[in-house]
Amino acid sequence: MHTLDNSIYLASGNKNRLEQTDSQTPNPGIIYVCVLCQQGKNVSLTPTATQMITHWLAGIRSAAGALIAESNTSMTVSWRSRPKLFRICLLLCATGAVSGLIQLQPRNSAVLQGSDARFNATVQGNWMAMTWTFQGILVLIITESGDVTLSKEQFSARFCSSGDASCVEFTIHNVSRNESGPVMCTLLGGRSETAQLEVQEHGTVNITGENVTVMQGQQVEFRCVTSAWYPTPTINWTRNGHAVDSSLYNTSSMADGDTFNSTSVLKFQAESSTTVECWATVQALTNPQFSSVFLVVERGTVNITGENVTVMQGQQVEFRCVTSAWYPTPTINWTRNGHAVDSSLYNTSSMADGDTFNSTSVLKFQAESSTTVECWATVQALTNPQFSSVFLVVVPKPPDWTVLIAVVVSFGGSALLVLLIIGIIFCYKRRKEKKTNNLDEMRTQSQLSVVNAAGKGAYDNTGYVSEGQTSVAPSEHTDSGFCQAIGSNVYQVPVYGIQAANCNINTVDQSGFRKHRHVTIV
Repeated sequence: MHTLDNSIYLASGNKNRLEQTDSQTPNPGIIYVCVLCQQGKNVSLTPTATQMITHWLAGIRSAAGALIAESNTSMTVSWRSRPKLFRICLLLCATGAVSGLIQLQPRNSAVLQGSDARFNATVQGNWMAMTWTFQGILVLIITESGDVTLSKEQFSARFCSSGDASCVEFTIHNVSRNESGPVMCTLLGGRSETAQLEVQEHGTVNITGENVTVMQGQQVEFRCVTSAWYPTPTINWTRNGHAVDSSLYNTSSMADGDTFNSTSVLKFQAESSTTVECWATVQALTNPQFSSVFLVVERGTVNITGENVTVMQGQQVEFRCVTSAWYPTPTINWTRNGHAVDSSLYNTSSMADGDTFNSTSVLKFQAESSTTVECWATVQALTNPQFSSVFLVVVPKPPDWTVLIAVVVSFGGSALLVLLIIGIIFCYKRRKEKKTNNLDEMRTQSQLSVVNAAGKGAYDNTGYVSEGQTSVAPSEHTDSGFCQAIGSNVYQVPVYGIQAANCNINTVDQSGFRKHRHVTIV
């Protein structure tokens, strides 16, 4: 293997300079001169190089003449030495007698920074030497026999298959970002092919935040950030391994020096638990990079049983909060008008229901004023806790009239009793006076009747006893004096309006009322 040192280099423009070449045959400088001449470029030689080229050309013409003479008498060419063969090949290259077809693959290659770039040149036909130029600089020469001359260790070449010169693999090791550019392969006396090398760089990809827990049907948003990529990466999202519709996310990129940073935002409505992944890649990246988080969708509910409540001030109230289908067991808290309720005022119990949990929390307190009562349920990963609320209306307690009513009832009862007694006494006196008046009136009427009936054979009623008289003298009244019948003798008192029979006395006063008095003697 021969090394191309600083004695061979390319100058700017189409002028090329060949400095002193003191390597042994085959001399890379001579090969390079041949290539430049074939490409129609001007070559500037030093006196030493000119003398060497003249010497080589003379030997080549002599060898070529001998070959031509031999070819006229025999189809077999006798090659006596390798240097002579090389000189003849250079002559044939210069005259265009040797030609070959070359195909370079890939025509466009994208590799990651720090990796190796490989190109394959497939040759059809005979060839003696192949040169590789990178970014306009000759970096390697390989002959059909497998001899390689290179400029530095970053480049290498070998046959694709051992002993098969029809395919040459050219490798650029540990490429860097500034080594993007054309790669050209040229056959001496044949054609040249050019490919393009692009060195790319992959950065980082990350979904901001951690695992997320939301309620079913809630809108969720995920943000994916990529940094230090070249060129701009292609970003895609998946859910449980299935590609997400591109209409659900949007991506923006911004240059950051010689790299790019990108942000992609995904929004959708959560229906079930899923793994969310953000994928970033460039052409040279065989395995795209990704970041993932887990979305937990809670299907649980929370509800305060009953509706709004109206109670009297100071009354004991009770509220019951029921949560269903949560995992894990939710943490339940109560608030009143946005202020946390002391945990001593409520108690909570939970029970497994399949792979989820149901919980019940009971709150008790004494109603003092109207308030909004809320029951909150949450798990550690839930960003927005779920809640249910009712409104408690407290009606002011009416004044206590018990004492007043008792006093009023007592005084009223006493007054009523006094009035009743007074009324009874009054009625009794009134009745007594009335009876006395009636008796006096009857006596007066009786006396008047006796007087009026004096001339008519009337008799005084000896059986009459006044109201106030409690006893009579025996001499004055006897049993025979009271309307009694002795034998067949009956005394009748012929008083107007009075008929005495069986000791019944009936009188009629002026007002037309009949008054009756009955006396029985036993």
